[in-house]
Amino acid sequence: MTQDRPDIAEILHTVREFAQGVAARTAGSERYDALCAAFLLEVVDRELAAGDGPARRQAEQLRELLGGKPDPRQPYWDFCQRVRNGELDRDWQHAFGFALHQVIDKVRITNPDYLEPDHRTDGRAG
Repeated sequence: MTQDRPDIAEILHTVREFAQGVAARTAGSERYDALCAAFLLEVVDRELAAGDGPARRQAEQLRELLGGKPDPRQPYWDFCQRVRNGELDRDWQHAFGFALHQVIDKVRITNPDYLEPDHRTDGRAG
């Protein structure tokens, strides 16, 4: 980081608190807008905290599952096509596990409260 203080996490925290304060003092569409802003700031905070570990892990799992490097512009396209075509049926447990972990990784960022407690934190090395 080139910025001293406040750092990115502190800025996000401050702006999120500001948006929550606006939501507490308003009603209707202004309250809704402020709550949406606060929610999105929380998502950004979790995304930054996760770093590139989930993306690297997903790319590695795709390479293992598909036997090659996925297209970085649309990394899941080949996986989805192979599932639709039944090409991964012989290894469906591995394919299902991959898909499940993708959902868990994404929900962990967008709204971890929707996950079971044992999925809220990433216990895998990454």
